[in-house]
Amino acid sequence: MQVLFRADASQALGGGHIRRCLSLAGALEAFGAQTLFIVAGTDIDYTGLGLPDTGRIEIAGDDREGAATLAALNTADGSAPDVAIVDHYALDARWHDAIRKGTGAAIVGIDDLADRPLHCDLLVDHNWHRDHRAKYGRVAGDVAKILGGPRFALLDPAYRDIARAPVEETVASIGIFTGATDPEGSTQAALDAVVRSGFEGMVEVVSTSANPRLGQLRAAVARQDKATLVTDLPHLAGFMSRHGLQIGSGGGATWERCAAGAPTIAAITADNQTASLPALAENGVVRLHGKRPIDTGTLAAEIADLIGNRSLRAQLAERSRALVDGRGAMRVAAAILPMRLRKAAARDSAMAYAWRNAPQTRALSNDPSPIERSGHEGWWHRAIANPDRHLLFCEIGARPVGVLRFDFDSGGVGGEALVSIYFDPAMTGLGLGRRLLDAGRDWLIRADPRARRLVAEIDDANHASLAIFARAGYTPAADGTYRLTIAGPSQ
Repeated sequence: MQVLFRADASQALGGGHIRRCLSLAGALEAFGAQTLFIVAGTDIDYTGLGLPDTGRIEIAGDDREGAATLAALNTADGSAPDVAIVDHYALDARWHDAIRKGTGAAIVGIDDLADRPLHCDLLVDHNWHRDHRAKYGRVAGDVAKILGGPRFALLDPAYRDIARAPVEETVASIGIFTGATDPEGSTQAALDAVVRSGFEGMVEVVSTSANPRLGQLRAAVARQDKATLVTDLPHLAGFMSRHGLQIGSGGGATWERCAAGAPTIAAITADNQTASLPALAENGVVRLHGKRPIDTGTLAAEIADLIGNRSLRAQLAERSRALVDGRGAMRVAAAILPMRLRKAAARDSAMAYAWRNAPQTRALSNDPSPIERSGHEGWWHRAIANPDRHLLFCEIGARPVGVLRFDFDSGGVGGEALVSIYFDPAMTGLGLGRRLLDAGRDWLIRADPRARRLVAEIDDANHASLAIFARAGYTPAADGTYRLTIAGPSQ
């Protein structure tokens, strides 16, 4: 699977588009995809944002009609992309249509503005909104699928298991990060506000070599005995989780702070943040600094107030952590790539055993006791040879992710098949269950004419499985099972 990314960065744009695309690219590569970035020449160094020279093509000129992208693809080695992912506020339906026509690629748009015509097959907006379908109805009403909300925040893999930020009685340290390029000089303003607040602890300031004010910032930090400056970190997971208070801007870093449960004062530093940050503040996720540009006196008072209010910091931490689990990039990657079902083979036994015997899988099974390896091997080989049992392996891209099984009763005379699923524990929580059940239903209809009804036996305490099967159309029966009719008696 070949995936093209089209995104830019500059001193004016910042580096957020590149950063979040890099996170998604890493998740896609984990599923076996190959990625290529096409970017416009710019006034900053892309390598400082984590985008290496390899796998990157720089273009020049107006690309609104897609001509520069298509020309770059024509000169690049390799096949045409299967998927084109565009994260760019200046590119709209004209670019989408040109790339789709020129390459045959499916188009995935990453957006949060909803301010121009979009013609995507899949749209990703990881900002919070009450109704993403309504938000994009005027400009992208025909989009097949929208992945909306912080559940799909495109974060580095380091955020999947990020440590929680401390919620202390007395804040020991403060972190400041206001974007890779800091176009409004907000980082130094935030540092000045911390000094004016009277805070006496350590202050860690993070920036990048793409920041045109980096020299001034170095000098400002050097004047403070308890302040340090760090640049060009590969990710900010450790930074986000080690401070009792964060001061920052909106954009992707918002969701990084949420993943860490970091109490945050957030400032609007770009126009596209005016919708998301106030909404998050209304829901008690961040404390909003309402001045733009940052007013150091006002921010200093807000810092002092929040430092003195542990209960509010604890509330901010709890609500922010509930929004983001750090696995959004994997969810989006799994939604982009195709799901394939195949008949299980003998070689799959060891992998299936590891998944099935994992404690988190057994905890949701009817029989939670550990499975003996020898017993599993015998069962597996009998299962793949049994004509009344369909044992299927599920793959996303090139990566195996789960097992689906259909068991017919009494040789299939009654047309009922008992269905069960389980996943690689690393793949749970990505929203794959409903998709696998739907794909399995369609596979069985094609593969076995005996199938009339599917039956699931689910423990009432297994709320996650109950929800998955309900979304797939299964309804409760009098005998305590859950059933789905897939064919009439004459079919």
